[in-house]
Amino acid sequence: MKPRLPTLSHGVKTRLVVALLSLLSLTVPVAAQDKTNPPPPAQLDYAIRASVHGLSLEGSGTIQWQVSASTYQLSFDTKTALTGKLLSEKSEGTVGQRGLQPAIFYSKRFRKEAMTVNFDRDAGTIVFPNKHPSLKIEGDEQDRISVLWQLLALARANPARFSVGSHWKFFVISHRNGEAWTFSVQEKQKLRTALGEMDSLHLVYQPPEASGAPRVDIWLAPSLDWFPVRIRYSEPNGDSIEQAIESIKKG
Repeated sequence: MKPRLPTLSHGVKTRLVVALLSLLSLTVPVAAQDKTNPPPPAQLDYAIRASVHGLSLEGSGTIQWQVSASTYQLSFDTKTALTGKLLSEKSEGTVGQRGLQPAIFYSKRFRKEAMTVNFDRDAGTIVFPNKHPSLKIEGDEQDRISVLWQLLALARANPARFSVGSHWKFFVISHRNGEAWTFSVQEKQKLRTALGEMDSLHLVYQPPEASGAPRVDIWLAPSLDWFPVRIRYSEPNGDSIEQAIESIKKG
C-alpha cells in the first residue's frame, strides 16, 4: 500500500509557489537584459599584491578603458619590480544594445606565451590559438576581462536588480575554450581605499573545482561610476593577484 501524501491547503500551496518564484528570480539571465550603461572613458591605477609560485610580490597595475558610441578598448596591465610585466590582457570590440561584443581578446601571462582569440562575427565562430576547437558565436559571449566591464555596465543600468543573493550569468571565453560564469552578489562592504572610505558592492565568481578557472572577486563603487576599486584573481594553484585602487583619471 502506497503511503499517503499530506494534502496541502490553498494557502500553503500559494506560499510555496511564491517562494519558488522568488528563488528563480534571483538568477538573472544576462542574455535577456538589453539595458546596459558602460562607464565613461578612464584610466584606473592600482597597487598590486601578488603571490606567484610562492613568492610575495608588490607592484602596480593599470586599466585603460576607452569607449565611443560603437566601439571599446579595454586593457589590464600589472607589473612588479621582480617580474616586470606579470599579466597583460586586452579586449577590443563593439558596443551594441546589449553592451560589449568582443572582437579580439589578447592575454600574456608571466612565463607563458601570448595568446590571441578572435571573435569572427562574419563567420559566426570564435577562433582559438594552438588549434583548439572553435566555438559558434551565440551573441552574448564575453572574454575574461570584458565580462567585468559588462557586469558593471549592467549594474550602472540596473542598480536595483543587483540585490544581495542575486546571480548574474555569462558565457566567458578564455584562451582555449568557453564556460559559464555566474557572479553572485554578496553583502555590501565599506572599503578604506587611497581615494577615501566608500561603499562597495562585492561580487564573486566561484568556479567549479575541475574547471581550472580563477576565482574572481570584484568590488564595484557606485559613487565612482561603478568602477572596480578592488579586484582579486585567485588561481587553483594558489597564485593570486589583488588590485587596490589608487587613482582614477577620466577622459
